[in-house]
Amino acid sequence: MVALAIAATLVAVRLLWVAPLSAVVQRMNRRVALVLTWAGTRGVVPLAAALSIPVTTRHGAALTQRPLLLVLSTSVVVVTLVVRGFTLAPVVRRSGIALEPDHTEREEAAVRCRLAGAGMRRLDELAQSQAVPDVVLHRLRRGLSARRDDAVNTSPTWTGPPPLSDPPTWSTGSCAAT
Repeated sequence: MVALAIAATLVAVRLLWVAPLSAVVQRMNRRVALVLTWAGTRGVVPLAAALSIPVTTRHGAALTQRPLLLVLSTSVVVVTLVVRGFTLAPVVRRSGIALEPDHTEREEAAVRCRLAGAGMRRLDELAQSQAVPDVVLHRLRRGLSARRDDAVNTSPTWTGPPPLSDPPTWSTGSCAAT
């Protein structure tokens, strides 16, 4: 019970101190500051500090409260990990700063498509300089084309260009999703 009270006090102090401070110092949205405060560090320093307490004093007397302090600090770390860890997703959703999964999937597909396009353009440069054997170029083009096709086909609402089937040169490097 003592560990829960200490954990609640530490979380409350962190919310009251870090959220307003980060909003003022970094001039960020209050909702973002709240989420960052809730997702913040969870006990590495207190646990390290508790473990650094010696077993005995300089004069050889035992520190009788050290085990209690270790149990309390470990309990506080576990409570903050579990409670704040399991509640982080709802806090992010309620704050309104979370992106919809479709949006992130579209962005990821667009980036993968652009990366494949950049790879194809580099392969075209290598083909012109004849620095790489044609069989290697063909195999790499096939792999990049498959990656681009996969990005286009797995996007929930893809609005980019249609997938290309193993072109000899990569003329359209843009495949931005809007």
